[in-house]
Amino acid sequence: MENSISGIAIYNESATEERLEFVWYRTEENVPLKELNILIEKIIAKKWHNGDKISKHLEKMEFEEFDNTTKENILDELLKVDIKMVDDGEETDSYFVHH
Repeated sequence: MENSISGIAIYNESATEERLEFVWYRTEENVPLKELNILIEKIIAKKWHNGDKISKHLEKMEFEEFDNTTKENILDELLKVDIKMVDDGEETDSYFVHH
């Protein structure tokens, strides 16, 4: 698909049948901020998440890499990411990060 990223997410390596096909549509106008990668890497490294749920209070997250205004903009962008789930070749629902 043009302007999209698709794949299969496997949640448990010992139970590979539990998987989710997905497609994420991207255009030049809505490419995420580059700081979003920093935020995602830190959330993962600090274990501030549980699957698609951010478990640490957002206002308590601290980042040396950018100020609070930038942090709020990036968190807002992360929560707006809309990834379509695909079941039997059909787009069904959307996958979001939430808190």
